[in-house]
Amino acid sequence: AGIDLGDYINNVKASVESGADVSSSENTQITADTNLFLLPVAVTFDAGSYFGVGGAFAYEQLTNTTTSSVDGELFTNSNLLIGSNDASNVVIVGGGVGVSKYVGVGVTALIPSIDRTTTASIGDNAVVTALGSSSSPLTYDDQTFVGMLLDAKASGSLLNFALAGGLSTAVGLAGAVIINPFLDLENPYTLNDYTEATIGSKAKINELNAGAGPAHAGSISLTRAAGKSIQLTSDDLQNGNAAKGLTGSLGAGSGRQPPARLRVRVVPAVREISPVWVSEGGLEPPCP
Repeated sequence: AGIDLGDYINNVKASVESGADVSSSENTQITADTNLFLLPVAVTFDAGSYFGVGGAFAYEQLTNTTTSSVDGELFTNSNLLIGSNDASNVVIVGGGVGVSKYVGVGVTALIPSIDRTTTASIGDNAVVTALGSSSSPLTYDDQTFVGMLLDAKASGSLLNFALAGGLSTAVGLAGAVIINPFLDLENPYTLNDYTEATIGSKAKINELNAGAGPAHAGSISLTRAAGKSIQLTSDDLQNGNAAKGLTGSLGAGSGRQPPARLRVRVVPAVREISPVWVSEGGLEPPCP
């Protein structure tokens, strides 16, 4: 007799936990993927002078949990992907053959038990901002996007092969059975799948987070001699410009784009002259 008992447990998780504060200027991906191929085999062959009995039994339990989640604060100027994908494939093979001069018996039984949970979520307390600004598109699960994608998918297949044979000059008996205890008749290739993508009712998506503003702000310094002036553009302040004597950068403005909001604070020794934005795109001092 051949017996195969399998218990396979896989946990794959990618997350931004509550209390975390993540900031990025590039494409950001929080993904959990399970992609396995499982091939258990239980085969037996028995031969005897008077009686030949071959029996095979296989019970295979597979439990997959694939989760991606954001429960903290996450900010990116580019694209954000929160995705989970389970593409597992399971093939179970069982066979029993009995050979004898008088009585040959072959019996095979297969029982698969497969549970898969695949989720992608943004929690109730999460604050998520994905501006999708000046970034190349991302592709996931055959979807190309700019901005943010929340995606959960379960695919793959389940195949069972049960073979039985009884060979004899007098009596030959053979029996094979496959038992799928949780089979979904509308989708006969998978068992007991739970797949969900959710956004918490209290989550904040692409909203300006006042508490997180300073965490994303940079600093910049500039030294000029008395009586000297310099023209600075918003790009100079956000990205820096060493050619103009700037050290550091402020980073991108916060909030939805367009428009971005940029706040600059200077030391009191600098004389403030309010600029005026004109249609040509330049800055001019106000009229006296």
